Amino acid sequence: MSKHQKSPHPHPQGPPGVPQVWGRRTAQFYYDLQGKEVLIAVTTGKAFRGTLVGLDTYDLIIRQESGLEMLIPKGSVVYVHSRAA
Repeated sequence: MSKHQKSPHPHPQGPPGVPQVWGRRTAQFYYDLQGKEVLIAVTTGKAFRGTLVGLDTYDLIIRQESGLEMLIPKGSVVYVHSRAA
């Protein structure tokens, strides 16, 4: 779109003055869970416990108590939370 064309939306980034991103960021959330025990629920209805040992753009890696490492695609994750009380 050239600088002379109008956007089809009056406010493509949202209403003026309303932040599109605020609060804690996803990367910080995962960083704070690094090395901690987590519970990850997935779309199949199963949940997996383990220590969060890795993360990239598309996957999470946990190490279960047995030593088994699991790669879980982020697209199948329903929620992640820390098991710490």
